[in-house]
Amino acid sequence: MTRIPSRRSTAAVLAALLVAGLTVSAAAAVRSATAGGGGRSPSGANASRFLALTGGASGPAQEAGSKPGGRPSGSGRHSGPSARPAERCGAAATTPAGWCIRPAGDQYQVFRFPIGLALASDGKVVVTSDTGGMQGLSVIDPAVPPGQAVTTTPAANLFLGVAVAGDGKVYASGGNADRVFRFRLAGPGALSQDATEAAPFPSHNATNGMQVRFGQQPQALPAGDGIMVGGYPGALALDGSHHLLFVAGSLSEPSGAGTEACPSAQPACARVTVVDTGNDSVVGRFAVGLDAYGLALDGDTLYVSNWGDQAGRGAGVGTVSVVPLDPTTHVPTGESRFVAVGHHPSALEVDPASKNLFVADTNDDQVSVVDTSTSAVIHVPVGVSGAPIGTHPDAFALSPDGSMLFVALAGLNAVQVLDATTGMPLGSTTPSGSPTYIPTGWYPAALRAVPGPGGRTRLWVANAKGEGPGPGINGSVFADGNQSGGTISRVDVDPSRFRAWTQQVIDNDGLDPALDACSRPSSTSFTSWPRTRPSTSTSGTWPGACPTPATTPTPATCSTASP
Repeated sequence: MTRIPSRRSTAAVLAALLVAGLTVSAAAAVRSATAGGGGRSPSGANASRFLALTGGASGPAQEAGSKPGGRPSGSGRHSGPSARPAERCGAAATTPAGWCIRPAGDQYQVFRFPIGLALASDGKVVVTSDTGGMQGLSVIDPAVPPGQAVTTTPAANLFLGVAVAGDGKVYASGGNADRVFRFRLAGPGALSQDATEAAPFPSHNATNGMQVRFGQQPQALPAGDGIMVGGYPGALALDGSHHLLFVAGSLSEPSGAGTEACPSAQPACARVTVVDTGNDSVVGRFAVGLDAYGLALDGDTLYVSNWGDQAGRGAGVGTVSVVPLDPTTHVPTGESRFVAVGHHPSALEVDPASKNLFVADTNDDQVSVVDTSTSAVIHVPVGVSGAPIGTHPDAFALSPDGSMLFVALAGLNAVQVLDATTGMPLGSTTPSGSPTYIPTGWYPAALRAVPGPGGRTRLWVANAKGEGPGPGINGSVFADGNQSGGTISRVDVDPSRFRAWTQQVIDNDGLDPALDACSRPSSTSFTSWPRTRPSTSTSGTWPGACPTPATTPTPATCSTASP
């Protein structure tokens, strides 16, 4: 009788073959690179230029006519580092692209890839969901010096969402486990309240969610092993006054057939689960758009960003679901309407005063500002004017006084500060005003703002990649590679330092307006670039990808060949 290998055995064999293949490929690459004259030169006409811009060439990396740390105007361009990393960054850490990591404020070391960030209601405890390998839930005591302030509880299957209830209970989304895990603040850290989450390799790890999605029975797990919600749970929104927790399912599931029917007659959609935090029971579940990501709660309305809707009802762009809460139970039954925004909408933030909803359109480098009373939308560009898409806004925080909106730019290693009343750059009445930046660690992924000393705002920033790779083992799968971890920045926002901080970001990233033959023309600003719908549009189609203007120059020094 032939024994059919199990899925787990097959996966293990495939993983081993993959590792072996990568090892052989890496060895071949090393031999090719180190062979005296025998290695192939990089293919593509732009390869040497790319190496020069990123500090990887053997010759000077600085282009003719450029100077380190030049300050761009409002329509400046990103032309890459204008000097070799060692010259520009000194002793500071650098990214593989040669950008300097010199964040503002105090830095706290946590596990790799913190993308979830929450504060206790009194603001005295900060909790992060560290979702890389190893994973963990880190608790930070701001009253203790950074070197001794972090206590981490190992965990597994964490993804994005983390929330702290008033009674000290901590909820953390379990991603692939299709459940929300529970912890409780105790002493300097957090203790797991679930049966297997504290184990080194929980029985649900990497299997339960997959079994459910492939139509199999999930593992027989203890009743106390997390709150089963389904849909690869991500973002969380806590309604403390009504003891409810909203959980976004980031993977879409088929419509009907024993589950909720999808709106707009879509064949599949995401679901949001509602949990009663009094007894941790599921009390509601409703359908939204494709691949729900961000959540924002404002009084009697919940907003949900659907970053997959551009493949469905969004007609080329993402959407935001508007979900009214039941006036009695506060448990919604479904969306009332949706608003079309930009590509890949992720983070959401509501200004309670103006009732504006801010949407991070990550793949457009813009913020959509939605008037929630009329559903009218305007689009405000963020990042570097005239540069290719890539600053990736992915998180928001509103200052306690409601005057400033902080926007994390993951691709720029910075936070941009906008006027929260208008959504425009500080001191400007138009989207094309000069930006105000705060330098961060590598890849800022989550923000929180609370009252700080002296009446100022204290900004917490979760830097997913921290200060970059360093000495030591990676430890994610095998004991190889370079050690890397995440960091949390604590910044007491002082407006008198905005100019210096902005210059620091310009210096860190080499945002030099000096000639870069392959950039868009300096006269092309974001506002003239045909990349958004009219400001009065509320729904409908959108052309999508940015067309190439006829005025884009192609100098002799800029090859159009692929690198």
